[in-house]
Amino acid sequence: MNENIKRILTASLIIISVLSAGIAAYAYTIQPENVEEKTVQISAMKGKLTHSAILSNQSIYGNEVSREYYPAEMTESFLGNYIFTTTTEKTGSYVFTIDTSYYIQDGKNRIEMWNETKFYQSGEYKNSASINFTINPSELRSDLERVKEGTGVSRMQQDVRINFRASDENGVFQHSVSLVKKSELYRFSDTEKTEQITENIRNVKQNYLTGMEIQDARVIYATLTFSALIPAAILNRDYFQRIRAKRMESNAYMVSGRKTGNKVIVDSLEDLKKVFQLTDSPILKAEEKNETVYSIEANGLTYEFRN
Repeated sequence: MNENIKRILTASLIIISVLSAGIAAYAYTIQPENVEEKTVQISAMKGKLTHSAILSNQSIYGNEVSREYYPAEMTESFLGNYIFTTTTEKTGSYVFTIDTSYYIQDGKNRIEMWNETKFYQSGEYKNSASINFTINPSELRSDLERVKEGTGVSRMQQDVRINFRASDENGVFQHSVSLVKKSELYRFSDTEKTEQITENIRNVKQNYLTGMEIQDARVIYATLTFSALIPAAILNRDYFQRIRAKRMESNAYMVSGRKTGNKVIVDSLEDLKKVFQLTDSPILKAEEKNETVYSIEANGLTYEFRN
């Protein structure tokens, strides 16, 4: 192959290998994917109580009024409407009750003495439910006196609660509203309640490098790094062989001496040491006729130096 073409091919393969190695290294610094988690609202359930009162004295508020507070002495009855709604299409069942409990407050302890259900309604709903009801304060007062007389406890107190419970295949919604009497005034507490049904959504987004997913990019560019070096080495095998030959030549041991039959007489002890390094055979020392003889037996030859 023409040397210029070989050089161009070799340079191109080396450039490809270096670039591939750099891209592969960069790919290992990037996360294969980005994970995003967020909470989204699937649906919501809401209960709301609206109320008004019929008053005995109409000189100020008129016959019917809707307020946050109602004067206890003038309130003849409460007109209420409870509405339950869902933001998504749902079907289920509900129970609506007005419950009265009678208790004694003993310090921080509340001792329940009697419980009654004044109103009860149940049914099925599809997306919503609406219940109308009436509460008569004079009837509540009569009930309290009746329980006091029946139990013999004069300091009996009364608690009035409006309870709603809806259930479907996904869960239960419960809402409790109290009718509170304090300082000669009535009021309804906690008239609204909303519950949200949420879901955690996990969004996985793959990261890409040069149009490939990160995991694929790591493998492909790492493989390409070595794949480009192999043909470059094959193209230049003659060059590598010459380098190896020069290296071997520079490391070759030159031994000075003369060969006689199976014996090689070396010129110096240093030359014999070179033979030892080449053959890894022991050096034998002997005395002959006032001479010190150093010798090595290796490969069928005897290397000898006389001093």
